[in-house]
Amino acid sequence: MIFTPPSWLPAIEHDLSTVGTVADFALQGTLGSASGPRVDEPTFISASTQKGRTPGQIAQNVEALAAGLAHELQWSPNAPAPGGKVDYLVYCWAVHPLRGTCLLLYGTPSPEENAKHLQRSDCRTLIVSPALLQSGHAAAAAASTSKAEIRLYLTERVATDGAQANGNDNTGTGFKTIDELVSFGETLGPLPALNWSPEEAQSSIAYLCATSGTSGVQRLARLSHRGIILSSGW
Repeated sequence: MIFTPPSWLPAIEHDLSTVGTVADFALQGTLGSASGPRVDEPTFISASTQKGRTPGQIAQNVEALAAGLAHELQWSPNAPAPGGKVDYLVYCWAVHPLRGTCLLLYGTPSPEENAKHLQRSDCRTLIVSPALLQSGHAAAAAASTSKAEIRLYLTERVATDGAQANGNDNTGTGFKTIDELVSFGETLGPLPALNWSPEEAQSSIAYLCATSGTSGVQRLARLSHRGIILSSGW
């Protein structure tokens, strides 16, 4: 199903082929504008941990994580995109400059159901929280093949007692965390800028989102960078 704007809407005055990714739009536009929040004030605050991030910190983490992922997985902004890359905000915005598409999954479906989405999207990387490690690992294992193994990363380190119960090493589970990738990325040089053609800027997919499944089998909806930017009130 393709959604199109109503005929009474005015034409877009801006050339969206020069805007770039959703990350560029958010970090250089809304968060980076003079009318936005001061750089020393947290823009996003976690409801569970109360940790906050300023726009500057978010931008730095995005750049560092993108560099860490590029080195770890041998991705490049201007090389042909790999089969797929997964996961939010900082995670997604770090993946987008590497020509990646983010598959957003619910934690409630069974590992088997999520494995189907991973296979359909040709996913190569899965980022999960410690609470969803077991189901995420099962989904990644079910979706992996001998030719296309899915890498698993953690949003944060697993508690020690959980690691001992699973018989894993002292890093938690043996999986790298996002913080480790960010720290490593900070030691690397900046990545080259994404060089999109006008055609790619018009059609590149930013997100794949699973439907609710209330009216049948879950499907993956495709959201383009251009569509999201237009819907954000450009």
